[in-house]
Amino acid sequence: MQKRVIRTITGFATRDFCRTVFKKLKILPLLLQYMLSLLIFVFNNRDKFLINSEIHNINTRHSANLHLLSANLDIYQK
Repeated sequence: MQKRVIRTITGFATRDFCRTVFKKLKILPLLLQYMLSLLIFVFNNRDKFLINSEIHNINTRHSANLHLLSANLDIYQK
């Protein structure tokens, strides 16, 4: 939908490549806007997330990464 609107505004054909148009207009595609908002949220709320080194004391190369919880689908569906 976003590409269709950009093509209509700029006059590009339906088969034309849109990446250059997005760069020219300085607009992020919708998926990248979503990713950016998630990254900003995590950065601003770092204190609400656990780091792997807080879970265990083993010094690994991933100890500074955020801890990902394992999800059991049945529990989350309920």
